[in-house]
Amino acid sequence: MIGQRKKMWARWGLVCLILGTGAASLPAQEEAKLSVTEHGVGTGIEERELQGQAESFAEGGKVWFWTRVVGGEAGDRVHHVWLKDGEEMLQVGLSIGGSHWRTYSHKTLHPGSAGSWTVEVRDADGQVLARDEFTCTPAP
Repeated sequence: MIGQRKKMWARWGLVCLILGTGAASLPAQEEAKLSVTEHGVGTGIEERELQGQAESFAEGGKVWFWTRVVGGEAGDRVHHVWLKDGEEMLQVGLSIGGSHWRTYSHKTLHPGSAGSWTVEVRDADGQVLARDEFTCTPAP
């Protein structure tokens, strides 16, 4: 009888240990997945680096959003989401190729684009990892 009780308590302890460890460690792993260490908006990309970083751009030009994503693996994806005055105008899905990856997207500022713009980089769950804001001014 005593031997059966020891076995039962040993099994119960093992089940609690497994459940407790799995439940506690899963969110920490997900939390640390992707982060953005550098980002910005500018007028172009040269040799995988942002050029012409600014806070204001005129209609008729292109604006580039550049991000350095760390902590990912080949095949992970992020999304660059372009919003004008709070309304989503464009979403670009981008694949991550490694643990330190630079990626970018661009938006042409057509006539009628004047206003306040925000560009966000989001993970696969839609969580905002970084954001930049800029103003589009009317064409001269």
